[in-house]
Amino acid sequence: MARPRKNEESPVEERLEKAFWSLVETLPLERITVGALAERAGCNRSTFYYYYRDVYDLLDRIIEANMPQEIPALMFSHIVGGTDSVDFDVVVPQAQPKIDNLCVLLNSGASTYATKRIKDTVIELWKKVFGLDAASCDEARLVFEFVVNGLLGVMAYRAETGMAVSIAEAVHALTPEIPEAVAAKLRACREAEDAQVGEAVHSA
Repeated sequence: MARPRKNEESPVEERLEKAFWSLVETLPLERITVGALAERAGCNRSTFYYYYRDVYDLLDRIIEANMPQEIPALMFSHIVGGTDSVDFDVVVPQAQPKIDNLCVLLNSGASTYATKRIKDTVIELWKKVFGLDAASCDEARLVFEFVVNGLLGVMAYRAETGMAVSIAEAVHALTPEIPEAVAAKLRACREAEDAQVGEAVHSA
């Protein structure tokens, strides 16, 4: 497919994303069509398909672009004593616009699909941070499910209340007790997982 010609307007991808945010405020994801997105973005359907496979592909990229990659690692570093509150005070406000966008998705007509995609992405981030394979450790998976569902619930609540609670306020309300308890449990899971690997290597 030929690359769409550039013009003096804002980039097509940016206009399509804005069109998506506009439509998702009033329509469930299943009713958002490529035609409606293209019309609102001022382009044609073939231009949409140059950039995205379908509406779900557009949503996936929006979720990925708005996922604050640095926060899980920052929280883990804080738990183990490598980060102070100054880092949180700098990073959290910077990440708030992205988190606000995710909150809107969780409280919109796209929530069923978006919740699963956001949840899966967050779990993958935490798995990397803690060095765990949640698929091979039932306890770790249960902890991840508990924590991530709680986080998504807080995010949806923020959207329901018009973002009345800032991300910084939410973080300070939950820390340090809850993250420390979760970290201790995940460390135990990681130690058990490492022990199993060691036993398997020793037995081989």
